[in-house]
Amino acid sequence: SIQKALGKSDPVLVGRLTRNVEQKILRRPSKSIKTSRIGSFVLLELKRHDKLAYIRYTTLHKKMEDPKLLEKEINLMAKSD
Repeated sequence: SIQKALGKSDPVLVGRLTRNVEQKILRRPSKSIKTSRIGSFVLLELKRHDKLAYIRYTTLHKKMEDPKLLEKEINLMAKSD
């Protein structure tokens, strides 16, 4: 969840990110949405606002069990800044 990824972050930030994800879901023309797509929306919001939370959520969302994959994701994120 967003709240778990953000840890003890400001509740206002948690609410704002949650609303942003909800808005993206509601703007879609289709009524159905895959949970993986919702996860991608969450990742985008976390990446913009809290890099550490992004990494926490990424390890669960992308089911990263290999530390090398996690290292690769961190390197990609560092390059995009």
